[in-house]
Amino acid sequence: MSIATLTNTEQMTIPKDVLIFLGIKIGDKLDFMIEKDHVILRPAATVDVRDLKGILKRETNKIVSIEEMNAAIVRGATGEPE
Repeated sequence: MSIATLTNTEQMTIPKDVLIFLGIKIGDKLDFMIEKDHVILRPAATVDVRDLKGILKRETNKIVSIEEMNAAIVRGATGEPE
């Protein structure tokens, strides 16, 4: 069993065996989830924005101008048909 002590500045050092178990490295972020009578600690899901390229499928490859986008926004806001 690993134990961490809270300092007077409300910080703690996570024991090395816990860091190794979770695969946490310097600079990683952690999620703390409160569930009823316990807290779950896990690595935060982080994604490099460059990894998101191409995840959204397009129905068409049509390029839309800013003017066409603005017109679509107005139609949506006013309830006008397309």
